[in-house]
Amino acid sequence: MTRQEYKFPKERYNILVDSSSELMKILESLRFLLKNKNQGDERIALYSEQDSQCIFLFESQLSNATFLEITELDETNRRMLRYAFRDWKEVVLASLQGTKLYEALEKHQLLNIDNVKLFSVPGNWESFEWKVCIGYHFNSYGDNYLPINVGPYKPLVITNQEPEPLSPPSSSPDDHDSSNNPLTDFPTSEVNLTSIPAQKFQPNSGLKYWVDANWRWLLAFCLGFLIASIISWLITNCCDCEISDRLEEMLSNINQN
Repeated sequence: MTRQEYKFPKERYNILVDSSSELMKILESLRFLLKNKNQGDERIALYSEQDSQCIFLFESQLSNATFLEITELDETNRRMLRYAFRDWKEVVLASLQGTKLYEALEKHQLLNIDNVKLFSVPGNWESFEWKVCIGYHFNSYGDNYLPINVGPYKPLVITNQEPEPLSPPSSSPDDHDSSNNPLTDFPTSEVNLTSIPAQKFQPNSGLKYWVDANWRWLLAFCLGFLIASIISWLITNCCDCEISDRLEEMLSNINQN
């Protein structure tokens, strides 16, 4: 037989009942009733108090057995421990329904997952040993959490098959450079360049955008400039004719005099 203790100072966790003596009475009554019904009384760790320390005692029929806290176990054993406690708790509450002990457990929330600390000896689902410490707010919700509707325990399926390597494509004798190509282990994909539209570089895209946005104003300016030039040309030519005619008339008058 192996005996192991879990100790912690009183200040570390808050007790869920009025006193340690009341807690001891509840745990003793719980163990007694479960033992008579053969429903796993050995799962409950023995509780005692010494000076300023709280002590939970684990006993195992196996020699050299070491109980580990749930946080110290690997994922497989953590998962088994969560399932084992859930199944045990359901049986216990069902068997105590309608009793004062059931009311005490519910009143002080002694079996809530955040108020229990779980330990186990790593092993198989059918034979591993585990213990539960009850009576304090251990703040262990995250360690003991298990979804409600997960069903019975099933071992996780772990596949150790490695992915098969890709076989290199067959090469013809003409492909004399394929042996030196490090990418021949992977099939090459042909790219149809004709299906990809060519992207032209447009350095004057800004000017083109401005012209497209203001072409009406630009057209109006050009038309106005053209009309003004025509009118100016007409006025200038007409004025030149009148001036030349007057000059000739003045010169003829002077010559006559």
